[in-house]
Amino acid sequence: MLHLFIIDKEVPMITLNKIGDYHNRQVLEIECLKADEKPIGTIDGLVITNGSKLHELDGDTYEYDEQNKTWVLQPKSSGGADGREIELQKTQTHIQWRYVGTEEWFDLVSLDEISFKHSDFTPEQLQALKGAKGDKGDPGTNGTNGKDGLSIKSTQINDSGHLILTFSDESTKDVGKVTGENGAPGKNGVSPTVEVSKSGKTTTITIKDSTGTKTAQISDGADGQSAIAPRVKVKEGDVTIQPNTLTIIENTDKGYVSTMNITLAPITNENIANEYHFFFKSSTDPSVKTTLSLPETVMSDLTSIENNNIYEISIMENCLSYANWMVI
Repeated sequence: MLHLFIIDKEVPMITLNKIGDYHNRQVLEIECLKADEKPIGTIDGLVITNGSKLHELDGDTYEYDEQNKTWVLQPKSSGGADGREIELQKTQTHIQWRYVGTEEWFDLVSLDEISFKHSDFTPEQLQALKGAKGDKGDPGTNGTNGKDGLSIKSTQINDSGHLILTFSDESTKDVGKVTGENGAPGKNGVSPTVEVSKSGKTTTITIKDSTGTKTAQISDGADGQSAIAPRVKVKEGDVTIQPNTLTIIENTDKGYVSTMNITLAPITNENIANEYHFFFKSSTDPSVKTTLSLPETVMSDLTSIENNNIYEISIMENCLSYANWMVI
């Protein structure tokens, strides 16, 4: 005959539910969780005998082998009566269970032992756990003002090559070495020597340094012309003007010039500026008009000669310029 009773004492989550007779010996029926350690030998002071049953609420059923002190896994039945239905509840400290229709609750697991990560749930489970949107909460109080930020007051590289920052609160920070190591000593320098010699119209410059000897030769330039232009006097009439010569056209008998037919002499040196330069004094007789005839190649806006004037004429690159002064 089997006897069923509920005990208050826990043996990690193992509860003795039933004591019965098996060949005039006590046979126990025990329930526990799969993760619990199965009792061996005794439970709550009672000897666990052959034929005692252990039912895992979340797993298999075992029968006790008293001689070998072990629990033997029992094959699952292909049929039989449905097990008793249980229900769960959560308290402030535990998840609890009980059989439906009974009053007493038993601790299943402490809430402190339950730890879940987001990755432990499927998207469907996460959606099922999502509750309805709550009401908007009241605005939080303003936080306290933060501390003033620091600014860099100065920077300095110390003797070890480290950059030291000094902040506005006088604190400092070493940000590390910023200078490189000294390089290897360079080779001794060699001062160059320069020698200058001249032979005839050729000057030779010789330079010797660590790379070897270099020479350069410079020839004298051609003789230059005198910077002082010659001055000549010629009589009026047919007058040939030489380049780069100041020509004075005159008539010593009358004291003025009445007629001039100007010819420009050929240029002998195209590499210099060539100027045809001459002076004359126009007629002082009201009845005589001084005339000036120029080559057709000369461009000029001098259309007439005024009496009682001294004229200065300059022709360069076939362009005529002039100046005149009245004689009082």
